[in-house]
Amino acid sequence: MDAQELLERYAKGERDFEGVELCGVDLQNADLTGINLQEADLTKANLKRVKLISANLSNACLDSANLTETNFSQATLTQADLQNSSLIGTNFEEADLTGADLSNVTYSNVKSTGANFSEANLSALNLGGQKFFDVNFQGTNFVNTNLQEADLSHLDLTGADFTFANLEFANLSYACLKNANLKLTNLKKAN
Repeated sequence: MDAQELLERYAKGERDFEGVELCGVDLQNADLTGINLQEADLTKANLKRVKLISANLSNACLDSANLTETNFSQATLTQADLQNSSLIGTNFEEADLTGADLSNVTYSNVKSTGANFSEANLSALNLGGQKFFDVNFQGTNFVNTNLQEADLSHLDLTGADFTFANLEFANLSYACLKNANLKLTNLKKAN
């Protein structure tokens, strides 16, 4: 399926595109609110500034996709593959990213209030200076992640893995670190 066919069918009211092949498709600036792209292949897709509000992208492959300024608020991205994607200015407010793989992504100015990142793979990311509010990071993989100066205060980090992570100057006040793995973690001057 190409972008034009998807957009035409969506405009006619169709919302179920489960398992569709959209590799390399350019949907920049499209409004796809409420679409079902469960198990869709969006590898290398250009989804820059696309509205995917309340969309279902569970088990979707978004490997190497351009997700710059994409709006995923209230979307379901459980078990989604977002490896190597661009998450600059991406909105994940109240989104469910349980078990998602965000390794090797370009990450900056992401909105994540109310997001569920439980069991997500956030290893080897540069999240330095990011502020996270009302985010669930239970069991999240932060191995070798830079969280220098990040604000993780008041968050549930139960069972998170911070092996080799850099938490220097990070704010962890009132965070729940029950069963978290802090082996070889840099906690220098962390609060």
